[in-house]
Amino acid sequence: MRVLLVESNPGDVDLVRTLAKEAGPVSLEFESVARLDDALAHLREKPFDLVLLDLGLPDSQGLDTFHKIRQAAPRLPVVLLTGNDDQELGVAAVKAGAQDYLIKGEAGGPTVVRAMMYAVERKRAQEELREQEERLHCLFETTQDSVFILDQQSFDILDVNPAACRLYGYSRDEFLHLKATDVSAKPEVTKTAILSETTEALLCLHRKKSGEVFPVELSLGYFTFRGRALHTAFVRDISERRQLQATIAQSDRLASMGMLAAGVAHEINNPLSYVLYNLETLTEDLTKLTPAVHRCCAALRRQVGEAAATAVFGNGAGVLHPAALDDTLHRSQEALSGAQRIKEIARGLGTFARVERVEQSKIDLRYSIECAASMATNEIKFRATLVKDFGQVPRVMGSEGKLSQVFLNLILNAACSIPEGHAATNRIGVRTWANEENVFAEVTDTGEGISPENLQRIFDPFFTTKAVGLGSGLGLAICKNILAEMGGDIQVESEIGRGTRFIVCLPVPRDMPKARSADVDDASPTSAIRGRILVVDDEEAIRRMLKRMLGQEHDIVTAASGVEARAIIEQDPGFDLIICDLMMPSMSGMDLHKWLVGHDPAFAERVVFLSGGAFTPKAAEYLARVENTRLDKPVDKAELVRLAREHVIAHRFRA
Repeated sequence: MRVLLVESNPGDVDLVRTLAKEAGPVSLEFESVARLDDALAHLREKPFDLVLLDLGLPDSQGLDTFHKIRQAAPRLPVVLLTGNDDQELGVAAVKAGAQDYLIKGEAGGPTVVRAMMYAVERKRAQEELREQEERLHCLFETTQDSVFILDQQSFDILDVNPAACRLYGYSRDEFLHLKATDVSAKPEVTKTAILSETTEALLCLHRKKSGEVFPVELSLGYFTFRGRALHTAFVRDISERRQLQATIAQSDRLASMGMLAAGVAHEINNPLSYVLYNLETLTEDLTKLTPAVHRCCAALRRQVGEAAATAVFGNGAGVLHPAALDDTLHRSQEALSGAQRIKEIARGLGTFARVERVEQSKIDLRYSIECAASMATNEIKFRATLVKDFGQVPRVMGSEGKLSQVFLNLILNAACSIPEGHAATNRIGVRTWANEENVFAEVTDTGEGISPENLQRIFDPFFTTKAVGLGSGLGLAICKNILAEMGGDIQVESEIGRGTRFIVCLPVPRDMPKARSADVDDASPTSAIRGRILVVDDEEAIRRMLKRMLGQEHDIVTAASGVEARAIIEQDPGFDLIICDLMMPSMSGMDLHKWLVGHDPAFAERVVFLSGGAFTPKAAEYLARVENTRLDKPVDKAELVRLAREHVIAHRFRA
């Protein structure tokens, strides 16, 4: 222990040193000074564990000496050396903060050392207690949870931390005039919880100063202070947790709905493919057949007369009447129009089922908007007229499903801002345009508009102006994040009573190729190249349809399964193109492609996958990994014919 002895009497200095030596094996290192100024200088220059201080020094007398030492070293323990007649002074110094005092001449060596050791230990204990109090106070003041000190009997709030003031909106002084039940939305529940002395976390509803009710997690602790039973209540606002849980649950439901939509789209697309193709070809044939039958019937009547012609027609006379023939053509055209509408709905379902796919490709912005508008038709038609103004815009890089999700959200928000019942006088507008660097799309409405204070927060997560249960406050935040992933942005303008305008901006890809000047037509020399194509699908009607579509230009071989296709290829590998259904029982299109990759990698490049829209996670991962072309059912004949020509030509030139 390093001791600074401040004593002006040399005899007393020797006495203290002698007494300290008599104390036994205690390591004491003394330094002595005779003046206060010297003592202060030593304290500034060196660390000490204890000061032994005489209050009567040449340059300082009485308690003033102690106070100056305390100012120089506020945390250092001080033991006073006094004479018999200075005992009252020693007591006064202890009351002022000294650790102890010793009367010169009455204490032996052990007494001196014990006093010094006691003084140091007492000071250390005080410092540790003070530091512990500071830590507890710091924890109380800085924790993000609200902390209350409560009286168990009266429920009075005795103290709160700053976090509680921020959360509830009361000042500390206001809190001290409240009870715990005053901040509870259900006071009886709070009373029961406090009186039961439960240690389990409780879910409760509390009320802010503004009157807003919000969910909290409440934990109670119990202790006694000076004979008084007290509680600590730790309160955590779980509003965001509840919203996040609701959002996760909603996401799970959306994911399930996406899988269901994909399955429905797949089941619709397979039969729709051949229904649509048959209706298209029947309508084309009827368009040619109707005027020809008109001419034949008219010529027959002129040649043999009306009575003889009627006898020839027999029971078919009514069907061959010009008006009946025209009606047959019109019914065929209406059926085709309805099937095409079903096709667009099914494609929309397939698009939204692919929202979770993260790969980006060059997509048509207008198609994503059309899908969204189709899905929102039922919400729009009772509220407003949808007006489209699509300018010519280049393709953009992005996810087709995610971009459709953006526009569906914007269109639905526009519809929700317009009350039902005045569809003819209200308008939702969708417009696209572009400049050299960006593609733009706007969604406008003649709805209620958004107030300026809400407009500043409209893209914040969990912020919503809709009624409870009608919105999560995540739609526009998700839209902004999706567009940011694609390198784009979204802006909003609004005026109360006049409507709202959302503007989506996406960059034009730098490597965008020039548009195809024209598809290969039937008169082109390339159409003379007749290819060999293997069609693989487990539905016979699909195989027949593809054979009819491509059979005029190419030789078609069909297989009803992946196993059958593999056997055909093993015997005859001379195909220019394989059009293969992705999802088939027993051996899928993916399995057939894997076999081809191992058997003949170049041959595997000639596979075009045909999909009805249902993707298992395994299928989605596989398609993202390979570069083969994919066609969605129902197949567009012109696109299929063009693709077949290009693949046949490419294979023949490489060969």
